[in-house]
Amino acid sequence: MSMYCQRCQKETASVHVTEIDAHGAKAERHLCEECAKANGVPPVPSPSVFALFKELMEKTGNVSRTRDRQCPKCGMTFGEFKSKGRFGCPHDYEVFLSRVIPLLERIHGASEHTGDADSASAAQQVTDTATHELKRLKKDLMRVIKNEEYEEAAKLRDRIQTLEKQLLERGDVDG
Repeated sequence: MSMYCQRCQKETASVHVTEIDAHGAKAERHLCEECAKANGVPPVPSPSVFALFKELMEKTGNVSRTRDRQCPKCGMTFGEFKSKGRFGCPHDYEVFLSRVIPLLERIHGASEHTGDADSASAAQQVTDTATHELKRLKKDLMRVIKNEEYEEAAKLRDRIQTLEKQLLERGDVDG
């Protein structure tokens, strides 16, 4: 069931913002991308499927067996995914994670996109994008700290640390 934008009431809400005031009261806003942009909500880049897989693997640690599992949202089984070649809903990535990672590694040789092996410009582009995201995240962190949005600040801090670690491991950031 999709929700309409609370501002324009025309488009489907795709940006969901939770604000907590100084007294701890929560206020949720559900906006379309255009209204979110007009209200100064910074755009959040959509992570790649591979980045989502990697993050889910790091968070879950061990994932239960998926044989004969069925997605609780759309009802799809892994067998149906194999026969159709596509998932039924975004939730399927998490449900079938432990079986999809080996499948991606078998098909592509890796579970995350690495680009052309002999293309230095692609690697530089990834570094530039990550560096830009890091700057944006640090700016956002300062904003949420100033607004005393500590839960959001913790999330941003963790994302910054992860990104800095990734860049450091690749040798793209001075330590």
